[in-house]
Amino acid sequence: MVDLRTAVTLHGFADAEAPRPPLQYQELLAPGVVHVDYADPDHVFRVTVEQVERRRLTVPATAAAQLADITVRVSAVTADTHLSLHLEGTGAAADAVAAEHQRAFQSWENSYRPGTPMAAPPAWPADRLMREVRVHVSDDVGTNYRFASGEAGGHDNPWKALRRYLPAPPPDATALDLVLAVADRPDIHVTVPLTS
Repeated sequence: MVDLRTAVTLHGFADAEAPRPPLQYQELLAPGVVHVDYADPDHVFRVTVEQVERRRLTVPATAAAQLADITVRVSAVTADTHLSLHLEGTGAAADAVAAEHQRAFQSWENSYRPGTPMAAPPAWPADRLMREVRVHVSDDVGTNYRFASGEAGGHDNPWKALRRYLPAPPPDATALDLVLAVADRPDIHVTVPLTS
């Protein structure tokens, strides 16, 4: 039997190689609405997909904190089903750390030997942004935002970090209040307008 949790996993988070129950029938009922039948005798599923606008908010240039010699700036804020903050480590010190990471990663890749377990790859520099930069998010109507998920690093920019918060900003909120906190440094307070 396929229960609701399994159906959600199958339609949004399934491992492509994991075994799947046989799908007997599916049909598009309306734009964004699909009938899904796994041949369970007592139920079917109606899957609804909703398109949500992604708003790119204007971030003031003052949205930056110092992490040792690294300038951490809020490079973007977007609002859709989540509130997403994009952080980036910048400056000469960040560039030097990124170059060292690239050399360490290349060395790690070159250490591969068939039949021998590999060590973990070197940590992305942006992991520090997730660990050492605390971010508190609120708004002018008192919404309690909570950290939901995040990502750090990448070959295109080893100093990029993405922090996702829930819930999405409510319609009556007009401004976000961000607090960036780093140990032994004054907190940085930033206001990000939610209206254009």
